[in-house]
Amino acid sequence: MTDGGKLCPTAAASKSCDAGPCPVHCAVSAWEPWSTCTKSCGSGFQQRGRSVTKHPEHGGYTCPFLSDMRACNGQSCPVDCIVPDFGAFSQCTVTCGGGTQARSRIAAVNPSHGGKACPHFAETRACNAKPCPVDCVVSAWGAWGSCSKSCGQGSHSRSRSTVRVTAHGGVGCGVFTQVQNCNVHPCPVDCVEGAFGAWSTCTTSCGAGSQKRSRTHVEPTFGRRAHRCPDRRADRRADRCADRCTDRRAHGRADRRAHGRAEGRADFRALPRR
Repeated sequence: MTDGGKLCPTAAASKSCDAGPCPVHCAVSAWEPWSTCTKSCGSGFQQRGRSVTKHPEHGGYTCPFLSDMRACNGQSCPVDCIVPDFGAFSQCTVTCGGGTQARSRIAAVNPSHGGKACPHFAETRACNAKPCPVDCVVSAWGAWGSCSKSCGQGSHSRSRSTVRVTAHGGVGCGVFTQVQNCNVHPCPVDCVEGAFGAWSTCTTSCGAGSQKRSRTHVEPTFGRRAHRCPDRRADRRADRCADRCTDRRAHGRADRRAHGRAEGRADFRALPRR
């Protein structure tokens, strides 16, 4: 009212009432941190959770979900190289003097996505280091030397020298000198003259007579330069074997003189008759 008028009755009225308890809504805590991923690669998962701080009552709002899950580490996992064990070494490249032998392998799984690299695929090692045998090397044979004889089987030789000596069990040098027969043909045999024999008896006992003597020849053989025998197999002389036939004493002296003259003319050809 205004200006002394009656008061208005109350515009609102209230009374107590009891419709039941009020709803209590659920209250939850903050999320916990995400758990560690179940895998470091290749798509794992991780979780987180929260707890109820006030449970709902009297029709209050229910609690939201209390756990959460998500994918993690979806990148591909590194793949390490996988190689098998080495096999046997190959045959040595040489039988002596220092060679090598090798062995190899290939990857069974190649690395990817940052995986471990492959170790070495090949190995080599030294082998047969012992020195190789060195065979002897000799020069060519020299010329044959002069024969020790011109006939009747002599000998001559030739030789060679060492160019490289044997080492480490190599083949030996063999002989350095060779000897062989030469001029094996028989030697010529010259004529051989025997000495004259004694003079024969005088053909007469007195007066002018003659005597002769002879010798033997061995004829040359194998010709060529052999000297032939001269035709002097017989020798004759004519002289007075005795001057006087009537006187034996004179005859004897004549014979002795004749014999002395014959000895003084030894080895001369026959004298002409006087």
